[in-house]
Amino acid sequence: MNLEVDKQTLTDLALFPNNQQKQSVFALLGKTQSIGGHEKLSAMFNNPLSETKQIKDRIAVFVYLSENQVNFKIDKNTCDFPEFYLNG
Repeated sequence: MNLEVDKQTLTDLALFPNNQQKQSVFALLGKTQSIGGHEKLSAMFNNPLSETKQIKDRIAVFVYLSENQVNFKIDKNTCDFPEFYLNG
């Protein structure tokens, strides 16, 4: 189950940049290397989880990646071209 988030709530939480504020959580975390990664991160922000287990599981993934300094070697062009082709 996902929570529904209205535009005012998104503005209040500063999840995405807007005309009044340039800083946002998305700008801070949005270091994706591919179009698909950017879209997935955006979807995660626009459709927040509401079930405790799912939230804890997602947090555990981010904690693991952070604590273990996991660095994915992703080439933007290698990811974007097939994705564009497959979605086109």
